[in-house]
Amino acid sequence: MSLIKIMVNDIEIDFVKETLSIKKENNALSRDFKVSHSSFPFLIIENGNAKRALGTRDLASVNKIRTIAVSVFEGGKRYTGELQILSYLNGFRKCNLKYASSLLSIMNKKISEFMPIVSVIPGETNPVPFSEKSKIPVAGSNNWASYPNAFIDKTFPEVKFQFPKMKYANKFGENMVYPDTWFFYMGFINNYDDIGFIENSYVISSGICEVRNKNVAAPQLYLLSPLYYVLQSVGFSMDGSFLNSEFIKRLLIYSTKNNMTQTYVSKDSGIFSFPPLNFTTLYDESGDVIYSYYFSENEIVTNIAGLYTFEYEFEESSFDFDASLIGEVSFQIYLFGGDIYNIFLHASNSGSQTYKGTISIDVSPDQVGDRIFIKYYSPKSNVSPYSINKNIHYNEEYYQMHPTINLGRYVPDWTFSTYLNALQNMFNLEINIDDFSKKMTLNFNEEEISSGEKIILKKSLAITSYEQSPSDAFLLKYENSEDVALWITKDAAETYSIQASDFVERFDNKFKFVPTGYTAELSEVLDSKSGVGLMIYDPVYGPYTVNNYLGQTLKIEGSKGIYEVFWRKFIKFLLNGSPVEMSGPFTESELNQILNLKRIFVDNQEYIIANLEYSETQQNNFEVKFSLKSVTF
Repeated sequence: MSLIKIMVNDIEIDFVKETLSIKKENNALSRDFKVSHSSFPFLIIENGNAKRALGTRDLASVNKIRTIAVSVFEGGKRYTGELQILSYLNGFRKCNLKYASSLLSIMNKKISEFMPIVSVIPGETNPVPFSEKSKIPVAGSNNWASYPNAFIDKTFPEVKFQFPKMKYANKFGENMVYPDTWFFYMGFINNYDDIGFIENSYVISSGICEVRNKNVAAPQLYLLSPLYYVLQSVGFSMDGSFLNSEFIKRLLIYSTKNNMTQTYVSKDSGIFSFPPLNFTTLYDESGDVIYSYYFSENEIVTNIAGLYTFEYEFEESSFDFDASLIGEVSFQIYLFGGDIYNIFLHASNSGSQTYKGTISIDVSPDQVGDRIFIKYYSPKSNVSPYSINKNIHYNEEYYQMHPTINLGRYVPDWTFSTYLNALQNMFNLEINIDDFSKKMTLNFNEEEISSGEKIILKKSLAITSYEQSPSDAFLLKYENSEDVALWITKDAAETYSIQASDFVERFDNKFKFVPTGYTAELSEVLDSKSGVGLMIYDPVYGPYTVNNYLGQTLKIEGSKGIYEVFWRKFIKFLLNGSPVEMSGPFTESELNQILNLKRIFVDNQEYIIANLEYSETQQNNFEVKFSLKSVTF
C-alpha cells in the first residue's frame, strides 16, 4: 500500500510506486515557502481510472503538457496539488507532482484585497467610498470626535487597528504663517486633547471663511491584522507562540497614508425661484419683427471668491411651434464676461423634457463684485414651476476626516506570501499549515530549537555526505542600510560597519526601525528610508507609542532587542551545526512517525531535519534520504 494517494474527482490514480520520489522541506530552516514535490518524473499507469480522471490519450493530447488539480493524501493528511502530464508512453503517462496546503492558491494575492472597509458612522452598512478629494464635504465626519477614543485601551485581537498619537513636527513645512492651509496644525498625527480626538473645523463670519486644519487622522494596523483577515476569508484560524506573544500583539505597522479628504467649505445660500415671465419682441435693423418671446432673468452679485454651485431639477412640457415666436426654450447660467452655459435648449418638436444637474462657476478674487446671470427664454407664457438651489464653496482648503476607512490602503503593497516571509525573516518563525483542522500555526524557532517532539532512530543510516557549516558569519538587519545591523560570528555579535566574509549569510527583513521618544518620532527622513516601519503600542501609555514593552524593543541590537530575543540561539545553532546527508530503509509505520517531525536522534547525536526525500521500493518499504543539520551549541 502506497503512503501517497493521488485523487482526481474522487478517482484514485494508480502509479508505479517505485518511480515516485517525494521531497519535503522544513519551513523552520527555509526563508521561503516550499511545496512538497516529486523529485523527478514518475509513471502513472494507463488504466480505466487514469482515462476517467485524466481523459483519453487521443492524438490531440500528444506532446501537450496538461496540468490537472488533484488531492494528495499523505500520512493521514490531505493536500491540494497539481499533476503535470509530461508525455505519453506505452501503457504509462510520465508526470510531475507538487502539493501543499490549499492556501497555496492565495499566496500570490495582495493582502490589501482581504482588508475590510469600515465606517466611523455607527450602523453604516453602505459607506461612501473614500476619496482623497471631494468637491463638497462628506456627511458623517463629525463622528471622528469620539470614534478613536474607543480604541485607546485595546490591542490585537480585540481591535485590528489603532490611532496612536505620533509626532511629525514639520509634516507641512516650517515657519508657516497665517493663512497657510495648515497654519493651525499642532505637530502630531492622530492628535488628542483632554476631551478626545481633535477635529478640523472652520468658521464663517461676515462672508469670510477661516479653516482650521489642526489634525491628521491616520489609522495604523496591528501587525497581525492582515494575517487574521486573509485566513478568515478562507475559513482558517491561526495559533502558535508568535500569535500568543503579548509583545507581538502590540506591534503596529506604520503607514504614511491618512484618511484626509481635501475639500472646500460650502455655504448654503438657499433656494430661489424666477420672477414672472415678461414678453418682449426682437427686431432687426429695419424694424421688422424677428420673433417674440417670454423671458425671465435673475442675477447674483458675487460677494466672495469661491466655487458657486447651482443645482436644478424640473420638467418642461411639450409645446407647439409658432413661427412668430422663438422656437425653443432656453435656460442659461453664466458669469459676466464668462462662458455661457446653455443648460438646455428645448425645441418644440422634442416633446416634454426633464432636466436635472449641477453647474459650477469658479469666481476668482478679482471677479468678486461681478454678476452671475440666470436667464430663461420661452415661447410660452406659462411654464412649469421650478427652483434652483445655490451653494457657495469657499476657496480655502478644508481637510476633512473622511468617515470611511479603507483598511487596504494602510497595508504594504505585499502579496500574502511576501507578508508571511517578512514575518518569518523578522521574528525567526516556523510556519505550518494543517488543512484538516484549517489552521496556520506560527511558532518562534528560538523556542523550538531546543525543544519539540523528536524520535530516536534505533538503526544505522548510511552517511552520504558531511560538511562544515556553510556560514561563518550572519548579518541581521532591517531592509535599509541606515538602521543599526548586527554582524554575528561564533565569537561575538557586534554592530555592522565594514566587516566582510566570503561565507556570510544575510537575514534581511522588510521592515525598518521607527525612532521613539515619548511617542513615535516621524519625519521625511524616516519616510524616505527603505522598509515598512514597526511601532510598539502599549495601552498603559495610550494613545502614545512606546520604545519598549516590558523592556523588549524593536532594535536589532540590545539585551532585549530582535537578535537577543528571536535569533541568538538559532544563529548559534546555524554557526555550529554541520550539514549531513544520510539514507536508509524505513517501513511505512516508521516513515509515518518521522514525516511530520523536525528533529531526530541518530547514534546519540541530535539533528534537525532540513528536508527528506522518500520513495517506495519493490520490497514494500521506503528508501529515505535525509538532509540534516546537527544540533550543536
